[in-house]
Amino acid sequence: MAFGSSDIPAMLELLGVDVVLGDLTVKGLKDQSVPELGLAAPGAGGVSESETVVTIFTGSLPAIAVGSSLTVDGVAFVVRSVRPMEDGELTQVLVRRGTP
Repeated sequence: MAFGSSDIPAMLELLGVDVVLGDLTVKGLKDQSVPELGLAAPGAGGVSESETVVTIFTGSLPAIAVGSSLTVDGVAFVVRSVRPMEDGELTQVLVRRGTP
């Protein structure tokens, strides 16, 4: 079964967590990955912190920008980068824990 762009809002609503920017709340998919440890990894001694990516519907948070404070599933984050996905329907937001 293939999914289309018309299915995205329902999937985000069903599977997503609250993503808050200012007074605007939308649903987004939160993905936290742990990079492989190794000498080439950034960080002291080859240790790297985990990355958190939040995927939102493109245009749902029009004011989002690098350095913005974002709350994802109740946790404070700062936006590191914002990049649209290939089809343009979704945007990936790379964040780090904390406040600006």
